[in-house]
Formats: sequence, C-alpha cells, structure tokens
Amino acid sequence: MEITKELKQDLSELESACSSFLGKYESQLTDALNKTKMSAEDSLKIDLMLELVTHLSSAQFVSSYMQKDIVKEGILLQDAAGNFTLGGNPLPTMSDIEVYVHDDELNQDVWKRVFIGGGTEKRICGLRHPDLTSGVHARIRG
Repeated sequence: MEITKELKQDLSELESACSSFLGKYESQLTDALNKTKMSAEDSLKIDLMLELVTHLSSAQFVSSYMQKDIVKEGILLQDAAGNFTLGGNPLPTMSDIEVYVHDDELNQDVWKRVFIGGGTEKRICGLRHPDLTSGVHARIRG
C-alpha cells in the first residue's frame, strides 16, 4: 500500500478531527470521572466515552505516525550499557522504531513497528521475539 499525497491529506484531517474531539470533551469526561456518585446509565456512558477516547487517541497517533518520513535507517545495536542505538546516541525508552524481521505466519520478512521498553534493562517490545536484541535492520520515522 502506497502512502499517497491524498492519503497523507486524509490522515492529517483525521488526526485534526481526533485532536479537536478529544480537546472538546476532555474536561467533561474528567469531571464525570471525578463524580463520587453516578447513575447506572451515567456509568455506562462514561465507560463508552472512555472506550471512544482510547480508540480516537490510537487513531490520532497512527494517523500522525503514517505521515512521517523515514529519518534514520541502519543496524540496531545494543551497547555495553544495554542501550539501543541506531547509528549514534542511545535511543530513549519508549522510542518507536521499525524493525525488519521474519514473520512466521506470513512466511516472509516484514517491517514491524516496535518500541524500546524497560527501565535499567532495555528491550524491544511489541514482537514475539523476546530474545531480539541487536543486529537487526531498523529505521526511525520523524
């Protein structure tokens, strides 16, 4: 699937609409969550609104992410201190990266979006390869 100019424009509009909606109703939802008593109906409405906010936040993040260009590509390495690097300084915890790995279900090599997790001991999160550490082809969007 190609990320065309038209798709980027639509993604930008989706990101903006999600942002506008979330900004508009954030305080109302916060106020509702802070209530000490509520009816069963209000409780359901709050649950549904929280589910909607979760999905809209995800849509906003993904639509923003898909518009970004690749800014760095190379071999992901883990240094002696346990930090992951991609041709330079250590990547901060929670950094989104894409790694080129084999997908057993598809039986082919694919790009997967993952992130750097952990506290003092860093690891790649978001894959079924718990032992994946370094030496894999990777890229960053920005």
